[in-house]
Amino acid sequence: MVIETCYGMIEGIKKDGCDCYYGVPFAKPPVGELAFRRPVPPEPWEGILKALEPGANPIQETKHFSEDVYNQDCLYMNIFVPEHDVSEKLPVMFWFFGGSYSHGGTGKSEHIPTKKFRTRRYRYDSAAFAAENHVIIVTFNYRLNFYGFLNLRCIDSRFEQNLGIYDQIAALDFVSKTIGAFGGDCGNVTLFGQSAGAACILALMSVPAARVYFHKVIIQSACVEHFFTEEESSYQTRKYLSYAHLSRLARPNVGKSELDKLFAIDPCRVIKANHRLGLLTMLRPETRCAFSPVIDGTLLRDYPKKLCSEYDIPMLIGTTEEEAGIFIRVMPSFLLKFFMKKLGLDISAFKGSVRERCVKAMTKFIYQSPAMEIVASRNASKTFVYRYGLVSPAMRKKGLGATHASDVPVLFGIAGQLADYAGAEKKCEEVGLNMRRWWANFAKFGSPGEDWKPFSDNQYIQKIGF
Repeated sequence: MVIETCYGMIEGIKKDGCDCYYGVPFAKPPVGELAFRRPVPPEPWEGILKALEPGANPIQETKHFSEDVYNQDCLYMNIFVPEHDVSEKLPVMFWFFGGSYSHGGTGKSEHIPTKKFRTRRYRYDSAAFAAENHVIIVTFNYRLNFYGFLNLRCIDSRFEQNLGIYDQIAALDFVSKTIGAFGGDCGNVTLFGQSAGAACILALMSVPAARVYFHKVIIQSACVEHFFTEEESSYQTRKYLSYAHLSRLARPNVGKSELDKLFAIDPCRVIKANHRLGLLTMLRPETRCAFSPVIDGTLLRDYPKKLCSEYDIPMLIGTTEEEAGIFIRVMPSFLLKFFMKKLGLDISAFKGSVRERCVKAMTKFIYQSPAMEIVASRNASKTFVYRYGLVSPAMRKKGLGATHASDVPVLFGIAGQLADYAGAEKKCEEVGLNMRRWWANFAKFGSPGEDWKPFSDNQYIQKIGF
């Protein structure tokens, strides 16, 4: 289980019918002088790299800081290789996690207490997924919030923009150079992701230099229009710096010594400012994420929704039935109509209570309509569309339908989080099994399979879990 790559030898562990390689560095640590710069490829290492556990996650928007679990040094990936004939080159599925460009990761999880002991479960652990469907799965981290998606270039040219997306390109480049050693086919790579991760995939489809690394895409609940202009991102940056008590850095002719303070800023201070910026964005009101990529004219030439059809590759795209439920649920009733009016949304066309109508209007506005605009712009023979509607009893008790991200634990086989009795868990497992098979078939063949059936009221949308 030791393999040799162009960077050096890597040793993994066996688990669930897979060889698993955790915490493989795909770039130099983005710390010190490399912070706020594009990622740099790792140096080849001597000896054997022990890839036995994931690295740290990126520093989060609102989590407390724990150096072991959250760290600036976060550019690591995990590679799950099912047992297979060494002469066989397997399709590669590359997972982009979501989290509003501000939280998430595929590294270590915090200790989870149980009655008898404390244990640790890794995020998006995909060994069973890979073995079950005979594909290689790669999960990875990219920088978030202040470190990955705040436009500090607007205050000084020594900083760079869209670093989270550059991290993604670096990860794809590393896989292109090394996946053959793991038994993967670098000529058959499928990107799949959810929410902000899915939006990043759409962005990469608009970047010619990134297209050489992948050949199919799966877009789950993408926040399609969550991108800022330079002016909008500059406003967010200045607000952020004020919340971090660093407003002086946005003044003209600020000295290098002052700017250097950003390289050593306390992560706890970052997290507090992250949280305050998120609250400001929600209260404006603004449906886009507080941290979003910038249409900079260089990496991102225009909004991905306009450009992603340039790259005519197979696409599987869809949303959940009630994406906005998780956001509307926490909003006080007296604010709902005010919020809808500010956004210019008419809820009168929908049925149900005020809250239910708001959920439907927001779901259509933020997720479903933009997704269908992408579908309409594409080659129909290469586009497969779904709508996810599975709702467990546990979710119903919380007043939730098939809300944003409710499909992710089902897809990754941890459906027990959503179900509160055996029958419901069995249904979640059955839907997850089908989803993993459809997703893997798409990665292998460019189609979910012969049993992918449209439902009656819309001939090109597959219903999942209804």
